[in-house]
Amino acid sequence: MEQGIVEENDWRRPIIDNLSLPPLERRMNVKELKNFMLLHGALYYRAIDGALARCLGENEAQCQLHRVHDETCGHTLDITLYRRLQRLGCYWPNMAIQSQTLQDSCSACQAPPHHVEAFVTEDTADWRDPYLQYLRHGALPSDKRQVTRIAQKAKRFVIHEDVLYRISFGGDLL
Repeated sequence: MEQGIVEENDWRRPIIDNLSLPPLERRMNVKELKNFMLLHGALYYRAIDGALARCLGENEAQCQLHRVHDETCGHTLDITLYRRLQRLGCYWPNMAIQSQTLQDSCSACQAPPHHVEAFVTEDTADWRDPYLQYLRHGALPSDKRQVTRIAQKAKRFVIHEDVLYRISFGGDLL
């Protein structure tokens, strides 16, 4: 990695040169410099949320772009290549355009994801069955804890025309 080496034609050079000067001697305006900072000789970009991303030169940016693309190519792109690079703490000025162009030109990234769909069905008893059995026939389960619970909760229900209704606090049917 080219952490401390910045060539003359690198996009980072003017920013580093200006940040190295005292504030009154800087040639770039504050708006251009406000999101950048030097930390141990490396240039960082401060994102809106305050996270720092290391500024990469063109060669290192291309290496990172292709490395991350090769790792994620063909996977579902719920998280775009650009966002993955941001999460890795990378920044260069045209990162969004380059990552979008690379994804658009890659046939594996354009293929629809292969989702394996599984439908799980469980055959469970209706929660109302114990209450219906108790209210219709007085039948209770054999477990004593369930007997007490069903007998207490059954007071909240009433059957009307084979439909189980809950009784509200005011006594009306819900």
